[in-house]
Amino acid sequence: MLRRAILLAGGPLAALLAFAAAALLAGDLPDPIATHWGVGGEPDGRMPLWIFVAAVAVAELVAWGGLVWQARARGAAGLRLTVAPYAWATLAFLTALGLITLAANDGAADWRAADEVGLPSVALALAAGALAGLAAWALERGRPLGEPGRGDGVGSSSGDDVALAPGERVVWSRALVSRPAVVGAVVLGGGLLVAAVVVGGPGGWGLALGGVVAAIAAGALTEIVVTVDRRGLAIAYGPFGWPRQTVPLAEIAGAEPTMIDPWRVGGWGYRKARPGMTAVVLRGGEGLRIVRVDGRELLVTIPDAAAGAALLNALRTRG
Repeated sequence: MLRRAILLAGGPLAALLAFAAAALLAGDLPDPIATHWGVGGEPDGRMPLWIFVAAVAVAELVAWGGLVWQARARGAAGLRLTVAPYAWATLAFLTALGLITLAANDGAADWRAADEVGLPSVALALAAGALAGLAAWALERGRPLGEPGRGDGVGSSSGDDVALAPGERVVWSRALVSRPAVVGAVVLGGGLLVAAVVVGGPGGWGLALGGVVAAIAAGALTEIVVTVDRRGLAIAYGPFGWPRQTVPLAEIAGAEPTMIDPWRVGGWGYRKARPGMTAVVLRGGEGLRIVRVDGRELLVTIPDAAAGAALLNALRTRG
């Protein structure tokens, strides 16, 4: 409980720190303040103080809101908050960048007279973000990714037939996180955000927006949760379980565990492996093969696939 409270309190505290620093320095800051510096470290962009503080606060609250959103969905079951490292890294980077900006303007008679800010300062903000992300990861690393399967015989990997009583409700659920995809999403989104800081101006805002969109799009394939129940198969993508793909039980002709080689299905990610076959590949190895009644196939990499296939076949037979 204490670790979860620390994680959720980080966002408001970071925003409060930025606001408090702005309030303490407001009397010694020019109006407007310097908010961008050239390659040589000289200020070349400005912004009213209140707009700058509001932009930092809104960005931080958005990052914190994503963490709270996931906590509401997973907190009751004690599952890992996989978005926590991204949220903390974003909060720390923005707060550090905001404090560096305010400190450079402190005591300047005009925004053009602000202290120089160069790449070492940006590197310092990046280091703060990286350390915060690692701290959040360390706080959550021991928690499970998904809920264990429930019901007689469903939690095992034996693949034996599952006996279901009439009306019995059984759920099998497994989660999988792709570390390479996580690194790729962070590098893509973070790289565009750093480029936005360096470019500044309207172009910088465009890069920042692009970084957010790119990180969200790439984040959809950083993790999946596969669930089997009386309705059929469901795949929830990304830290927030969206988008969500479903295959109704009535459309399933059969299911079986299989070994998936990414090189044979067109690579990693969401793939059209060949006509009539779709693959969701986060890593090579164990996976689930679903055959629909119309002949189409769905492959998805997931651990304990034998138990999931056994339950799907049992539900299909009973239905």
